[in-house]
Amino acid sequence: MGRKTQGELEQEGGVADLESQRRLRLAYRRNGALPFETVGKLRARASEMAVPEIVCGPFQTGTWGIIAGGPGTGKSMFVMGLAEAITLGRKFGDWTVPKARSMVIIDAEMTPHELARRIPMCIPDERLLLCTLDLLERNGEPPFSLGNIADQTALKDGSAGYDVVVVDNIEYTLEPKEGRDTWHAETWGQVEPLTRWAKAANKLLILIDHTNKDGHVQGSLAKQRGASFVMTLEPQFVEQSALAFSSSFSKMRYQIDESLKRKRVWWLDEFGDWHCEPEESKKNQIIDLMRQGISRKDIIAETGASRGFVYKICRQNKRLLPRKGGDK
Repeated sequence: MGRKTQGELEQEGGVADLESQRRLRLAYRRNGALPFETVGKLRARASEMAVPEIVCGPFQTGTWGIIAGGPGTGKSMFVMGLAEAITLGRKFGDWTVPKARSMVIIDAEMTPHELARRIPMCIPDERLLLCTLDLLERNGEPPFSLGNIADQTALKDGSAGYDVVVVDNIEYTLEPKEGRDTWHAETWGQVEPLTRWAKAANKLLILIDHTNKDGHVQGSLAKQRGASFVMTLEPQFVEQSALAFSSSFSKMRYQIDESLKRKRVWWLDEFGDWHCEPEESKKNQIIDLMRQGISRKDIIAETGASRGFVYKICRQNKRLLPRKGGDK
C-alpha cells in the first residue's frame, strides 16, 4: 500500500481541532521517512531561503513575538502607530523603517467604532487589511478560535499576501481546554501552528497580550518559549501627553543593534505623533538637573518624567539633591 498524504489522513480523521491535527501529523511521520539530509544539501537549501529583513526597528521578517501590557496601557494605540509607520515606510520614534510593507490586523477586542477612531487617516487602504472578529457574532456565527483548524486556515489564507500580521488581543482568540484557562500551556498550544506558519512564510507575526501585576507576560512561561522576542509596556507619565509608557525587551533571540534593546519611554503628542527616547537619556537628564540643584518638583515639570521615576533616580543619587527648600 502506498504512502498516504497528510490530507488523506486528515480526511480519515474527520475532526477539525488542533489536537487531532497533531495526532495526524505524528501518524503521517510514522507513515513515511524522516527528512534526513547532508550538510551540503542543508546549506544549499538555506541559501535559497528568504533572508530576514528589518521591518521596523528591532522587528524583522521570519519571526514572531509578543507585545504585552496591562489594561489601558496603550497596546492597541501602539499597534496603530506601528501600522502607520510600516505601511507608509516612515520612522517610528527613533526606529527606522527601510521600506513600506503591507499589514493585517486581526482584532478580537474592539468594536468597529473604537477601531475606526484609532486608525490614522493617512494609512493607505491597499496596505492595511482589517479583520474584526466581532462581525462573526453579529452575523450569528460561532466565535473565532485558534483551536479550530478551519479558523486558522481562514486566517492564514486571508493574510497570505501581507508582510506583517498582528493579532490583538491573542487571549480572545483562544479556546481554553476543559478545566484550564486561556493562559495555560495546553491552551497556548493552539497558537503554535500559526507561529510556525509565520516563520516559514517569512512574515512578522506580533501577538498582543496582557501582563500580570508584576509586569510580566500573563500566564505560563510556555507562551514565551518559542518567541523570537518579548516586549512589555509599562505606564509612564509624560507632561502634555495623554498616553505614555516605557518599553523593554525581556527576550530577543536574533542579533540586532544593542541600542534597539534598550528600555525606551514612548509618548503620543496632541497631534497624534509618536516620540520616544532611551530611558537612559531621561535618567541622565534628571541627574544633570540634580547637579544644578533643581528640586524634584521642578525636575518633573522640566523633564515630563513620572513622579515615581524621578524619585527613584533621586534616591539612587541622594548626594546630588539640594539641601534646602523647593523639594516638595
